[in-house]
Amino acid sequence: VSGTLDQVTGEIDAGQLTFMASASLSSTLYVDATTGDDANTGSLADPFATVGAAFAAASDGDVIEIGNGTYTVSLSPTASDPSVIFRARARHGVTFQGAADWATGKSVDIFYNSDSSSTKDYRFEGIKFERSRYAIRTKTSGRVTVFDCEFRYNGWSGAGLNTVYPSAVSGVLGYDSPQADIQTFWNGGAGAEVANGGALRI
Repeated sequence: VSGTLDQVTGEIDAGQLTFMASASLSSTLYVDATTGDDANTGSLADPFATVGAAFAAASDGDVIEIGNGTYTVSLSPTASDPSVIFRARARHGVTFQGAADWATGKSVDIFYNSDSSSTKDYRFEGIKFERSRYAIRTKTSGRVTVFDCEFRYNGWSGAGLNTVYPSAVSGVLGYDSPQADIQTFWNGGAGAEVANGGALRI
């Protein structure tokens, strides 16, 4: 391809053309816990109320922009679901929680892609993740990008983790060699949940 700003000549192969077309078709869907409704269209003036409704309406490459607030989220994408970006409108003004209370949340995964055939990519930007078993968990070959997010009060209520500090196995707080988890810690509650974390499992 050659030419000036006002005239371009040359050839674009089919792969480039397909990429350009799909990039131009991506859009932004909006979520607002205060003004939204899941019957809305998802535009800035007509936002969804929940992250789940926006994800169900999304296409590959879409951005889901989320207004300030706390959202109860439990997404289980499959290979047929789209690659999307989850973006907080204001940095750390958005909280994803498994449930409002820890007793319930410790059994809920906020984002869990268990479909090993999936190649979809997901990106999370500026979001807080709280009160879940796993905040983000995936078994796929797709890419997961976590940018400027916070994780706290996430834990796994199962057995067999070696994260009680100091660990007799690894000796490193926050590292669980059998489960290959990057972990955060719940500072309340009792029993195993006090030390067992589950921020990311990828």
